[in-house]
Amino acid sequence: MSVELAWTAGFMDGEGCIVVGANGSLQVRIINTSLRSLERVKAAVGCGVIKPRKQIVNKPQYYWSCYGEHAQRVSGQLAPYLTAK
Repeated sequence: MSVELAWTAGFMDGEGCIVVGANGSLQVRIINTSLRSLERVKAAVGCGVIKPRKQIVNKPQYYWSCYGEHAQRVSGQLAPYLTAK
């Protein structure tokens, strides 16, 4: 068991989403105010980009995302640990 992947899956269950586009493309995304946590996600799964979110509510927000084949690989890595997605 990878502790980092298990942690990432828990974070994904609480803060993330998995989206299937109209054309069937897959996207995995997490939005959060903790840039450090999103950097941990990126390191754990080995891909994705982190960008600031333009909509600011109370605190600056950031999002990590990956698409297509990367999203499929990440979904497979996290699947054994996910409980809500």
